[in-house]
Amino acid sequence: MPGPVPISARDFGGTGTPVVLLHGLGGSKDTWSAFAPMLTSRHRVIALDLRGHGDSGDAPWDWEGAIGDIARVVSHFALERPAVVGMSLGGGLAVLWGESHPRCPGVVNIDGGHRHISDPSQYSDTTGLDELNALFDAQAHQVERPGPEILRALRRGLADADLLARYEELRCPCLVLSATRGMPGMDAFENLGAVYRDGLNRELAEVANPRVEVVEFPGSHAMLFENPSEIAARVLAFLR
Repeated sequence: MPGPVPISARDFGGTGTPVVLLHGLGGSKDTWSAFAPMLTSRHRVIALDLRGHGDSGDAPWDWEGAIGDIARVVSHFALERPAVVGMSLGGGLAVLWGESHPRCPGVVNIDGGHRHISDPSQYSDTTGLDELNALFDAQAHQVERPGPEILRALRRGLADADLLARYEELRCPCLVLSATRGMPGMDAFENLGAVYRDGLNRELAEVANPRVEVVEFPGSHAMLFENPSEIAARVLAFLR
């Protein structure tokens, strides 16, 4: 759809309360191809490409601009008070959407958008952190979209985002699915990942807002691909 940043979206159809799906870093609306049809019996489902991703246009990355892109999609499809479900980067955006839309029926954060692992102050043993950040830097040159400039801005934005504080202020229902296992193929960094997950889950357990439900999900950061049917069942139950 046209605008300051052209945004591409896919309508998966369905009836009922609308749901907007937000993919993770480096993903696209196609991330949801297996998952979205599992919601359409009870929801109208729309997935979009975030700026700099998929078929959407490039633009400098900032959270406010990305939220504005989502709002344009909501307006384009005439969605009334949609729920928002996101994974990874999209999960953080879902929480920010809920913060600015208190009448939202619910937001779901699938293991994303918390304090970046480059801030070790809350965690016990960060051995291997420099090597992991070097790996991320090397991978940045292998990713076609988003481009290197947007990717750098995204990583800075993720480092600055602290959703833990925002959870306390949310006035709409929120479901957080937090990974309990490391990513496949990242065995060399499993100790670092375990330290991060343990520290994060301790902090999530301290969130005092009764509107926020935290579930430690038996899966990795890639849980959406590992077990889409179980994720869909939890989302449907949450939005019931």
